[in-house]
Amino acid sequence: MSKSHYMYAIESSDLLTMSRESLIEWLCWNDRNGCYRDEQSIAEMGEIMTYNEALEVALEQING
Repeated sequence: MSKSHYMYAIESSDLLTMSRESLIEWLCWNDRNGCYRDEQSIAEMGEIMTYNEALEVALEQING
């Protein structure tokens, strides 16, 4: 995927306006080895990732 892809341009402030589904989509794109989708989360952790958890992880990934 090229650096011009829109997901590369996402900033912290953009994450605050995203839905849970969009955050999870971004997390899956940004970290292909992560466990973010509901089916994966339930299988590994017994529950889905909440909006707040997804936002926190995404912010950590952007802000490092």
